[in-house]
Amino acid sequence: MEALEKSINEKLEEVKQEVTDKNYLRAKEYCESVINNLKTKLNTTDQSNKLKFEARKRDFEEELADIKLCIELYAKAKKNIKKIKTPNGITLSYPSPIKLWCDNEIRERLAEKLILPFKFPQLFPNSSGYGPLLLYGPDKNSMRDILKHFTSLVEVLLIRIDSNELLKNAEPYKDLTLVTKLCNEKFPCVILFEDIDAFNSKCMVKDDKRYKRAQCEMLVILSMFSSTKKRPESILFATATSPWLICRQELRRLTILYFVDLPDKGLRQEILKDFLTKHKHNLSEMDTIEVADMTEGYTSEEISNSLCLVYMKVVNKIITKEVLKEVILKAPPQTPVFKVELCRKWKES
Repeated sequence: MEALEKSINEKLEEVKQEVTDKNYLRAKEYCESVINNLKTKLNTTDQSNKLKFEARKRDFEEELADIKLCIELYAKAKKNIKKIKTPNGITLSYPSPIKLWCDNEIRERLAEKLILPFKFPQLFPNSSGYGPLLLYGPDKNSMRDILKHFTSLVEVLLIRIDSNELLKNAEPYKDLTLVTKLCNEKFPCVILFEDIDAFNSKCMVKDDKRYKRAQCEMLVILSMFSSTKKRPESILFATATSPWLICRQELRRLTILYFVDLPDKGLRQEILKDFLTKHKHNLSEMDTIEVADMTEGYTSEEISNSLCLVYMKVVNKIITKEVLKEVILKAPPQTPVFKVELCRKWKES
C-alpha cells in the first residue's frame, strides 16, 4: 500500500509539472489514466482502503478540472489571436509541423539551446538559449521553415515580421509597437524578424526618418529579449541573407549566431530519395547521385519545386532520369554565387 501511495504521489507531481510547463494535453492524459486506475482499485480493494483511494481520486479529478479549464482558455486565446488586426508585414499564427530539410547540426543545436530550455526552463536556470538568435545564410526559405518547425514543436504563437513588407508602411515604427504589446502579454510566443538586414539597407539607401525610427523601435525589442530579466516564455529569432549589412548595435544584441548553408550533397540526395519513394521511377542509386549533383547551388525549396514540376509533367507515368534532368536544367538556381560566398566568408570572419 505504501509503494502504491508513493507511486500516486509521484504521478501527481508529474501532472503538476506538465501543467507548469503548459503541456496541458499530456497532463490531461496522465490524470485520466490515474483516475481510471483508481476506479479499478476501488472495485477490487477492501473497505479499509476504499476511503484512501476515493480521496486520491478526488485530488486527480480536481486537477483534471483545472487542466480542462486551462485547455479551454488556451483555445479561446488562439481564437482571439486570429481576430487581432495586424498591419502589413506582421502575421500571427500557430504553425503546424512541416517536413524539415536542414543540417543535423542545426537540429541538435536548436534542441540543446532552445527547445529543451523553452519547454523545461526550471532545468536550465542559467541557460542563454532563450535568444535572441540570428540565423543567416543564402537560403531564406530554409531559415523560415526551421523556425516554423521549432515553433510547432513548442506549440506557441508565432509573430512573424517581414521586414521588407513592414518598411513599406507609412509608419512602420508605430506598427512595431504591436509586437512590443504582444510580448508583454502572458502567453508564450516566438518572434521572427525576417530579413533583419533590410532595416540597415533601407537606412543606407534612403536617409528617411521613418526607417531610422523603425530601426530604433526594433533595437528596443531586441534589447527586451537580450535582457536577463525578460520572461523565459518568449524567444526572438532573426534571419538575414546579407548579414554584413547588420549594424553593430543589432549584432551586439543578437547573442547567438547560426549559419544555414545551402543543402550539401547528402541532403540533396535525401530530398530526392524522399520524393522518389512516393512515386514510380526507374532510377538507380547512381542515377540519383548524378541528378543530386546537378542541383548544387539550389535551395531546398528550389529542389522541391523542381520535383513538383516533374510530378506534374509525368502525372501517373514512370519518372525517368531524363525527365528529372530536363526539368532541373530549365530551372537554374536563383541565389547568386557571389552572395553564397559572401555569407560563407562572413561566417569565417
